Amino acid sequence: MAYQGLSKEYGKPVCVLEVTGDDLLGLPLKAPNVTAYDHVYCLPLLTISMGKGTGVVTSVPSDAPDDYAALKDLQKKPEFRAKFGITDEMVVPFEVIPIIEIADEHGAFSLDEFGIKADVKLGDRSAVVLCETLKVASQNDREKLKYAKDRCYKLGYNFGVMACGKYKGMPVIKAKTKVRADMIEAGLAAEYYEPEKLVVSRSGDECVVSFEDQW
Repeated sequence: MAYQGLSKEYGKPVCVLEVTGDDLLGLPLKAPNVTAYDHVYCLPLLTISMGKGTGVVTSVPSDAPDDYAALKDLQKKPEFRAKFGITDEMVVPFEVIPIIEIADEHGAFSLDEFGIKADVKLGDRSAVVLCETLKVASQNDREKLKYAKDRCYKLGYNFGVMACGKYKGMPVIKAKTKVRADMIEAGLAAEYYEPEKLVVSRSGDECVVSFEDQW
């Protein structure tokens, strides 16, 4: 971000505070957009990428299979909660909130490749439907979660319709850019770029996206 005009001096980030993951776990947070809850909590997610620019991401268990599996792990396993210092009230009362509706004509398919004889209709809780139908046991069920994630993200983006909020009824593919613009205008988000995956130069250095005066 320091190389994209988001720091006072180009290329020199300023350290404001040093924290560890343990410092953040269990903290109450205010969600940036519409939700039924006044606050949510910072929870552990075993599948998060440590190479990305942020260690905290918004959890969407209705449409993100990784997030749903993580929530169920914490809700069903007291010993798992205790390991991270998470109390019952931080996870047990929370239910999945519908955000995206996928019509039956777009979100219906079979799971023959997994040996499951069932016609799936994703509806407004695509992650829940797929995880339960595939019998995802935990966050470690990587193959099934990857399949579910690919399905949910692709169908939700291309055929989903917003089921809540300011743009309820609008196709996700159109609402995404509007929500992004609203958050930036309100000061709740900043625009920045990062490589889709690790990029290493011929000299062995890890690369970042940098705005340069190339002309």
